Amino acid sequence: MCERPKCQVHCEETPCAACKIHCDKPQCNVRCPKDLCESNDCPKCETVCAPAKCRTACTAPNAVCTPMCEETKCDWKCKKPTLCPRPKCELVCEKPACAYKKPEPAAPAVNASCCACTQANIKASMIQASEQTQDLNAEDMPSFLELTHHFKFQAQEQGAPACCACGAQ
Repeated sequence: MCERPKCQVHCEETPCAACKIHCDKPQCNVRCPKDLCESNDCPKCETVCAPAKCRTACTAPNAVCTPMCEETKCDWKCKKPTLCPRPKCELVCEKPACAYKKPEPAAPAVNASCCACTQANIKASMIQASEQTQDLNAEDMPSFLELTHHFKFQAQEQGAPACCACGAQ
């Protein structure tokens, strides 16, 4: 919060105004007496002028003024807020890589035979599985590497090679 500043206007001393006098051309006439005189004491002709018509024109100098203010006086007026909304927190976790839905074992096709789980046969199994699980999200689908490990683990657990779809040989 700042106090209203106290200011004054300071003007430099100005020189005197510059004045000029303008007068109209004088209106003068010569008057001579109407009666002629033969003596030496005759009245002479005289010049008679109308009163002078003059005007004074002055130009005032420009004032040079600047505002002068005292130093600004400010103070902080802070207070602790009385009402602060409680923050809304939420914990968001990513799904772990192993949380995908394991594909249901596909029912073997009537004319399909069981083959060893080589890379070509696993690929054929994946194609067959993707045709049967089209409604799953892409993020729920296991990768080729995850399927390879799954079939190897299954072969170790069962003691016999896993059964895969037969691919092109």
